[in-house]
Amino acid sequence: MDTFKQVIDSASIAQLDGICQQYTGFFRFAKLMEMLAQGIAEGIIDVPRDH
Repeated sequence: MDTFKQVIDSASIAQLDGICQQYTGFFRFAKLMEMLAQGIAEGIIDVPRDH
């Protein structure tokens, strides 16, 4: 997960577009992470506090 965040934080929009075009799984994974983060932020997904 750290590597994914480094790529997202360090790449430009154009670079991310190129990565998503070349690796369709990267876009799917990024979208999944976005939806997961949104669900946690909105309280739809409960996260145990002991982790």
